[in-house]
Amino acid sequence: MTNVNLKQAAERFYEKISQKKYAKATMRNYRQRIHALLRFCDSNGFNSFNYEEAEIYSRWLKERVDREKIKDKYAAFLRSLALSFADFNSLSSDAQDDYFFVPHRTFISSCNTLNENNRKVYDEFTTYLSGIYAPASFRGYLVIVSPLLHYLEDNSIPLSGITPEVIRKYFVFIAPTRPNSMEDVVFGIRVFLRFLTEHSYISWSVEMMSFRIPPSRKKVPVAFSDSEIQQVIKSIDTSCAAGKRDYAIIIMSLFTGLRSVDIRNLKLSDIDWEKDSIHLIQHKTNRELIIPLLPVVGNATADYILNGRPESNEPYVFLSHGRRSTGEPMGEGTIINRMRIYLKESGVKKHGFDGKDFHALRKTFATNLLLSGTPLESVASALGDAGVQAAKPYLALDDDNLRLCCPEKMAHPCRKEGLDA
Repeated sequence: MTNVNLKQAAERFYEKISQKKYAKATMRNYRQRIHALLRFCDSNGFNSFNYEEAEIYSRWLKERVDREKIKDKYAAFLRSLALSFADFNSLSSDAQDDYFFVPHRTFISSCNTLNENNRKVYDEFTTYLSGIYAPASFRGYLVIVSPLLHYLEDNSIPLSGITPEVIRKYFVFIAPTRPNSMEDVVFGIRVFLRFLTEHSYISWSVEMMSFRIPPSRKKVPVAFSDSEIQQVIKSIDTSCAAGKRDYAIIIMSLFTGLRSVDIRNLKLSDIDWEKDSIHLIQHKTNRELIIPLLPVVGNATADYILNGRPESNEPYVFLSHGRRSTGEPMGEGTIINRMRIYLKESGVKKHGFDGKDFHALRKTFATNLLLSGTPLESVASALGDAGVQAAKPYLALDDDNLRLCCPEKMAHPCRKEGLDA
C-alpha cells in the first residue's frame, strides 16, 4: 500500500501540473505516469520521494531501456517527471503553494529550488519577458536562465558578482548539455544580462554583451515536391470523419503556411465565411494575422465542419476523434503524429532528422510563393513574421533565380599574380 503522505504529495503535485492547462489527454497521461511512479515507490518501500529516490528510479528506467522494455524517449519523460516530483517534495508546505511546474532538462534546473533572492529575480525576469514576447517564446528563455541562476548559487556568486569571466566559465560548464543549441543559450543569456543591466543588478559592459558562438552551418529548408504532396493526400481516407479533419488540416497548412499550433487552436469564430478570410493571433509571435480563405481550403474545412466534426461545445474548428476523447480539443502532438503516419503510408521517403514533417508544409508554402515571383517582403508577411530575415532561408530553394545571381565566368577573366607575375 502506497504511503499516505506520499500519495497526498502526488495529488498536490498533480494539481500543480493541471494549472498548466494542458489538454485532457495530456493530463490523463501525467496522472498515469504519477501512478506508475507511486507503484515503484510502493514496490521499493519508499516513504518519501526526493533526489536520492529519483536517482534510483532513473537507474531502474535505464535498465528497462537497456533490456528494450521501454523506449529511451519514454524513459526520459518519466525521469523528467520524477525529478520535478523530487523538486516539489524538497519544498516546504508554504513554498509548495507557490510551486510552478517546469519539466526538467538535463540536470536539476527547476526554478522552484532557487533561493529566495534568485527566485525573486526569476519572477521579475518573467514579468519583463511577458511584456516583450509571447508566452510560447519567453518560456524558452526561462529554461535557459534557470540553470544559470543555479550555477551562481552553487558557486556562491551573487548577481552583482557576474563578470565576463563568470559567464565564460558558465558557457564551458553548460555546453556539454546543450550540444546543438548553444547559440540559443548565448542569445538567452544576453537577454537576461540586458534585463539585469536595466534593473541595476549589474553594470553595463561591452564585453559582457559581446559573447559569440562560432557560426554553424545553416540547413537549407526542406520542402515537399508536388508529387510527394499528392502521395500524402491520396493516402488520406476522406470517407471517415478523422480523414476529413486531417485532409482539411494538411490543405490549410499547405495553402496558408499556418503552424500546427495555430491550426489546432483555430476557433470557429476565427473564420469569416462572408469575407473569405481567417483572422487569428499567432501562438508563437503573438502577432495578428489575417489571411485569405482560398476555395480549396474553405471547401475542405467546410466539409469537415458539416460532415465530420463531432457535436461539441468546444470553440475549436478541429477536434479529437480518439476513442475516449471524441469532441475534445486535440492533443499537442496529434497533428504532427498524424502527418508522420501519412508520410509512412504514402511511401514518401523520410530519413532521421531530414525535416520532412508537418512543419515542412509551411516551408513548402513559402517556397511556392517565392517560385511564383512573390517578393520576399510579401512572403514574410504571409508567414506572419515580423521581418524578412525569417523568410530569407527559402531563397536557397529557388534554383532558377539563384542562377541569375551568378556572373558569367568569362566576364571576369583571371590573371596570374605572384612574385614572378
